[in-house]
Amino acid sequence: MIQSLQAGRALASLAVVAHHAQAAVQAFAGPFAGASVFHLGYLGVDFFFVLSGFIIFHATVGKGRTAAHYAKGRFQRVYLPYLPVGIGIALLYTILPQLSAASRDWAWLPTLTLAPVNQSTALSVAWTLKHEILFYTIFGLGYFSRRLPQVLGTWCAAMLVGLLFELPPSVVLAPINLEFFMGIAVAVLAGRGWAPNWLLPAGAAVFALWLGLGAKLGLSPITGLAFAMMILPIIRHERTGSFRVPSWLTFLGAASYAIYLVHTPVISLVARLYTANPYGLFALAVLIGTTAGIVYYWVVERPLLRLKLPAPPYKVSLRQWLEKDPGGFRVD
Repeated sequence: MIQSLQAGRALASLAVVAHHAQAAVQAFAGPFAGASVFHLGYLGVDFFFVLSGFIIFHATVGKGRTAAHYAKGRFQRVYLPYLPVGIGIALLYTILPQLSAASRDWAWLPTLTLAPVNQSTALSVAWTLKHEILFYTIFGLGYFSRRLPQVLGTWCAAMLVGLLFELPPSVVLAPINLEFFMGIAVAVLAGRGWAPNWLLPAGAAVFALWLGLGAKLGLSPITGLAFAMMILPIIRHERTGSFRVPSWLTFLGAASYAIYLVHTPVISLVARLYTANPYGLFALAVLIGTTAGIVYYWVVERPLLRLKLPAPPYKVSLRQWLEKDPGGFRVD
């Protein structure tokens, strides 16, 4: 993993923790100064989506992996750490339904499978995982059928049609999915060494544009574009040794998925137990939510990722595919 991207994962996860912490504070202890700034922490999700597009392309294209190996990797990386938390919350809500915030409606199907249906998962933050699994599935189908440009192009066109004709909201057609495409573009351009320094101020300008448009949640994919633009020169500067990422930030990046999974129920518990001071509650919620995620990473996620699950051997490489099918997807 590129260390600067690990640092980005760490900061994105902390931003999401801060977002949910401020929401809990305002719900249980009342409003406090600075809450509106921490509210923007949800943009960490936009960074995660861009990063997912980058990682999947970077780790799959040209690596000679089989479809079974690809599926196994996604199952072990996403489902295995998620299921204990997702099922645990679902069982808790089944036994004590009053614990579900505002009697939030959820269903077992998306909770167990992360299927891209319009029903909600028991674990609230798992809505993003439905988009992730959808992207992994479509990317895998396109790549291993040797029709990646056509498949991704069709999906992108469908989303644009959905926007144009204002079709009913759905996981499949949600504009936020376009951020996966941005991540793929970053991977392709980074592989070609194209990363001019002007992308940093240009990305900042795009982010400022989003703020100028009212910092609306529905327009958050604009921030995904800003993140994608800024990632390119950051990667290049890391590769040339212009800076080094602190080891503690790299570690937090490794633990970011675990932090993301467990922080909301932990913050909810903390908010119910301590409401004396909103600033104290916010600090406590962020600290305990993050710490719980780190513990979950060490105790659960890390051992699960080290499990030796059956993996099929590597077979034909992308280069061999291209030699047989020159019309395939070229990355050089």
